[in-house]
Amino acid sequence: NRVQDRITKDDCYQRVAKAKQDPSICSEIVYVSERDSCYMGVAKVMENMSICDKIWNQKTKDECYRMVAEIKNISTTTTSTTSTSITTSTIDPRDVKCFTDADCGGVVEEYKCYRDYYPGGKFKDTIYREKKTPVCRDPGTLIAECVYMYSTTEVTKCGWGERCVQGVNMCEADID
Repeated sequence: NRVQDRITKDDCYQRVAKAKQDPSICSEIVYVSERDSCYMGVAKVMENMSICDKIWNQKTKDECYRMVAEIKNISTTTTSTTSTSITTSTIDPRDVKCFTDADCGGVVEEYKCYRDYYPGGKFKDTIYREKKTPVCRDPGTLIAECVYMYSTTEVTKCGWGERCVQGVNMCEADID
Protein backbone atom coordinates (compact mmCIF):
# COMPACT_ATOMS: atom_id res chain seq x y z
CA ASN A 1 0.00 0.00 0.00
CA ARG A 2 1.42 3.40 -0.99
CA VAL A 3 1.90 6.06 1.66
CA GLN A 4 0.02 9.21 0.64
CA ASP A 5 0.15 11.41 3.74
CA ARG A 6 3.27 13.68 3.49
CA ILE A 7 4.10 13.56 7.24
CA THR A 8 3.74 9.78 7.35
CA LYS A 9 5.81 9.49 4.18
CA ASP A 10 8.60 11.69 5.60
CA ASP A 11 8.59 9.64 8.80
CA CYS A 12 8.86 6.47 6.72
CA TYR A 13 11.83 7.88 4.76
CA GLN A 14 13.56 8.72 8.07
CA ARG A 15 13.14 5.20 9.44
CA VAL A 16 14.31 3.55 6.22
CA ALA A 17 17.33 5.89 5.95
CA LYS A 18 18.43 4.98 9.48
CA ALA A 19 17.78 1.27 9.02
CA LYS A 20 19.67 1.13 5.71
CA GLN A 21 22.27 3.66 6.89
CA ASP A 22 21.70 5.56 3.67
CA PRO A 23 21.62 9.38 3.98
CA SER A 24 20.60 9.79 0.32
CA ILE A 25 17.10 8.63 1.28
CA CYS A 26 16.75 11.74 3.48
CA SER A 27 16.82 13.95 0.36
CA GLU A 28 13.34 12.63 -0.51
CA ILE A 29 11.88 14.40 2.55
CA VAL A 30 10.03 17.60 1.70
CA TYR A 31 10.05 19.47 5.03
CA VAL A 32 13.48 20.92 5.81
CA SER A 33 13.31 20.35 9.57
CA GLU A 34 12.32 16.71 9.02
CA ARG A 35 15.07 16.28 6.42
CA ASP A 36 17.63 17.76 8.81
CA SER A 37 16.38 15.42 11.54
CA CYS A 38 16.79 12.48 9.16
CA TYR A 39 20.38 13.41 8.32
CA MET A 40 21.15 13.81 12.03
CA GLY A 41 19.67 10.39 12.79
CA VAL A 42 21.67 8.69 10.04
CA ALA A 43 24.87 10.52 11.12
CA LYS A 44 24.32 9.22 14.65
CA VAL A 45 23.67 5.63 13.55
CA MET A 46 26.66 5.62 11.20
CA GLU A 47 28.83 7.71 13.56
CA ASN A 48 29.75 9.77 10.51
CA MET A 49 30.22 13.50 11.03
CA SER A 50 30.36 14.31 7.30
CA ILE A 51 26.63 13.54 7.01
CA CYS A 52 26.02 16.54 9.30
CA ASP A 53 27.32 18.75 6.45
CA LYS A 54 24.06 18.08 4.56
CA ILE A 55 21.96 19.71 7.30
CA TRP A 56 20.51 23.10 6.31
CA ASN A 57 19.74 24.62 9.74
CA GLN A 58 23.00 25.77 11.38
CA LYS A 59 21.82 25.08 14.94
CA THR A 60 20.79 21.53 14.01
CA LYS A 61 24.07 21.06 12.12
CA ASP A 62 26.10 22.12 15.17
CA GLU A 63 24.04 19.80 17.37
CA CYS A 64 24.70 16.95 14.93
CA TYR A 65 28.47 17.56 15.02
CA ARG A 66 28.45 17.60 18.83
CA MET A 67 26.35 14.45 19.05
CA VAL A 68 28.54 12.44 16.67
CA ALA A 69 31.69 13.78 18.37
CA GLU A 70 30.38 12.58 21.72
CA ILE A 71 29.62 9.14 20.33
CA LYS A 72 32.98 8.76 18.58
CA ASN A 73 35.28 10.33 21.13
CA ILE A 74 34.24 8.98 24.51
CA SER A 75 37.33 7.23 25.76
CA THR A 76 37.14 3.94 27.61
CA THR A 77 39.19 5.38 30.45
CA THR A 78 37.05 6.01 33.51
CA THR A 79 38.42 7.63 36.63
CA SER A 80 36.65 6.72 39.86
CA THR A 81 36.43 8.99 42.84
CA THR A 82 34.64 8.14 46.05
CA SER A 83 31.16 7.69 44.63
CA THR A 84 31.47 9.39 41.28
CA SER A 85 32.61 8.09 37.95
CA ILE A 86 34.05 10.55 35.44
CA THR A 87 34.38 9.62 31.78
CA THR A 88 36.79 11.77 29.82
CA SER A 89 36.34 12.72 26.21
CA THR A 90 39.38 12.74 23.94
CA ILE A 91 39.72 14.59 20.65
CA ASP A 92 42.42 13.76 18.17
CA PRO A 93 44.05 17.11 17.25
CA ARG A 94 44.31 15.97 13.62
CA ASP A 95 40.48 16.06 13.43
CA VAL A 96 40.34 19.73 14.49
CA LYS A 97 40.43 22.32 11.69
CA CYS A 98 41.69 25.23 13.83
CA PHE A 99 42.77 26.12 17.36
CA THR A 100 43.48 29.83 16.84
CA ASP A 101 42.72 32.50 14.24
CA ALA A 102 46.30 32.12 12.96
CA ASP A 103 45.51 28.55 11.88
CA CYS A 104 43.08 30.04 9.34
CA GLY A 105 45.72 32.10 7.55
CA GLY A 106 46.65 35.74 7.63
CA VAL A 107 44.75 38.94 7.04
CA VAL A 108 44.40 39.74 3.34
CA GLU A 109 44.11 43.36 2.22
CA GLU A 110 43.61 44.62 -1.29
CA TYR A 111 42.77 47.93 -2.90
CA LYS A 112 39.80 48.19 -5.24
CA CYS A 113 38.59 50.98 -7.47
CA TYR A 114 34.97 52.05 -7.73
CA ARG A 115 33.76 54.64 -10.20
CA ASP A 116 30.93 57.15 -9.64
CA TYR A 117 29.51 58.66 -12.82
CA TYR A 118 28.27 62.24 -13.06
CA PRO A 119 26.31 64.12 -15.76
CA GLY A 120 28.25 65.02 -18.89
CA GLY A 121 30.24 61.77 -18.89
CA LYS A 122 32.38 62.83 -15.94
CA PHE A 123 33.43 60.39 -13.26
CA LYS A 124 35.38 60.21 -10.03
CA ASP A 125 37.14 57.11 -8.80
CA THR A 126 37.33 56.14 -5.16
CA ILE A 127 39.88 53.71 -3.76
CA TYR A 128 38.69 51.31 -1.08
CA ARG A 129 40.73 48.92 1.03
CA GLU A 130 39.00 45.56 1.42
CA LYS A 131 40.19 43.54 4.37
CA LYS A 132 39.51 39.82 4.90
CA THR A 133 40.24 38.69 8.46
CA PRO A 134 40.24 34.97 9.29
CA VAL A 135 38.53 33.85 12.50
CA CYS A 136 38.49 30.36 14.03
CA ARG A 137 34.92 29.62 15.16
CA ASP A 138 34.58 27.04 17.97
CA PRO A 139 38.39 26.68 18.25
CA GLY A 140 39.83 23.35 19.35
CA THR A 141 36.60 21.42 18.85
CA LEU A 142 35.50 18.98 16.19
CA ILE A 143 33.12 21.59 14.80
CA ALA A 144 35.86 24.23 14.53
CA GLU A 145 35.89 26.06 11.22
CA CYS A 146 37.57 29.03 9.60
CA VAL A 147 35.22 31.88 8.76
CA TYR A 148 36.07 35.35 7.50
CA MET A 149 35.13 38.85 8.55
CA TYR A 150 35.12 41.40 5.77
CA SER A 151 35.50 45.15 6.06
CA THR A 152 35.71 47.88 3.44
CA THR A 153 37.20 51.30 4.14
CA GLU A 154 37.33 54.30 1.84
CA VAL A 155 40.96 55.32 1.45
CA THR A 156 41.23 57.98 -1.28
CA LYS A 157 39.02 59.89 -3.70
CA CYS A 158 40.75 60.64 -6.97
CA GLY A 159 40.31 64.10 -8.44
CA TRP A 160 38.62 65.10 -11.71
CA GLY A 161 40.65 63.83 -14.64
CA GLU A 162 42.28 61.11 -12.53
CA ARG A 163 41.61 57.42 -12.28
CA CYS A 164 42.67 54.96 -9.68
CA VAL A 165 45.07 52.11 -10.34
CA GLN A 166 43.49 48.72 -9.56
CA GLY A 167 45.25 46.87 -6.75
CA VAL A 168 47.20 49.80 -5.30
CA ASN A 169 46.42 52.96 -3.33
CA MET A 170 47.24 55.35 -6.16
CA CYS A 171 45.52 57.77 -8.52
CA GLU A 172 47.00 58.71 -11.89
CA ALA A 173 46.13 61.10 -14.72
CA ASP A 174 43.45 59.70 -17.02
CA ILE A 175 44.86 59.99 -20.55
CA ASP A 176 42.04 58.26 -22.45
